[in-house]
Amino acid sequence: MQLLANWLGMGEAMDRLAHAPTLAAQRAAWESAWFISFCLRAPAWLVDAATRLLALLAFNRFVLWCGPGAVRAIGACPVRCGRARAAARRQGYSRI
Repeated sequence: MQLLANWLGMGEAMDRLAHAPTLAAQRAAWESAWFISFCLRAPAWLVDAATRLLALLAFNRFVLWCGPGAVRAIGACPVRCGRARAAARRQGYSRI
């Protein structure tokens, strides 16, 4: 969450939220964050479109496959490759 907040430019707002002395100050810091303010005040169709776009950009197949390092983990070759199967068997995966 911290990384996502920094990407969205909300790092300072989250710091204000985390270090607020009272619950009222936390609520004010939360509602002053631009993304939260957008979600609360924008029309529902616009919030829906924005969240779908963000989900598409962050959770597409390419990002989920290459982001966590899956390609490097299997030696940059497909699963049906003999080297990948041998490496997987050495690591204890018997059903590959």
